[in-house]
Amino acid sequence: MGKMKTVTLFADWEPKSDFKLGLKDVQGKLTYLGNKVWKNPILKIMEKDIPEIGLTEVLIKVKACGICGSDVHMAQSDNEGYIWYPGLTAFPCSLGHEFSGVVAKAGEKAINKRTGKKYEEGEPVTSEEMLWCGACRPCADGYPNHCEALQELGFSCDGAFAEYVKVDAKYTWSLEE
Repeated sequence: MGKMKTVTLFADWEPKSDFKLGLKDVQGKLTYLGNKVWKNPILKIMEKDIPEIGLTEVLIKVKACGICGSDVHMAQSDNEGYIWYPGLTAFPCSLGHEFSGVVAKAGEKAINKRTGKKYEEGEPVTSEEMLWCGACRPCADGYPNHCEALQELGFSCDGAFAEYVKVDAKYTWSLEE
């Protein structure tokens, strides 16, 4: 589909000796305590493939993306070289989660929750930052921030410090009145 520029954070997986790794930490180098395992962060402007989308996904052309304190803290390190950010992280990852843009492409089943219709090219949108499964017990109990399969846009999966970002329609919100 083509190439795009991104701002991607790289870091070394070096868990602190006093940090007890959980199953998710070991299996996927995904941790809920980034400042305990990620060391020597470095930001790079790089070229990546524009994401391909699935049936329920939306490809968003990013028009604006804010720089949050958490973006800064992921790139900052303490005296030992560990990132400052204490939350869910997986690297390398394109940062950016406070954004808006327009629909560049929508999957066949990428439905706007408000209208019940498929998202349209050019429609202004934004997205949730927490990407929850909706099927686990915490999600069923109304706690998607405790989702057993939680991903976070710009923290553990590629975010919006890029020309394009792909997001499932269930997390996408139209900005049209």
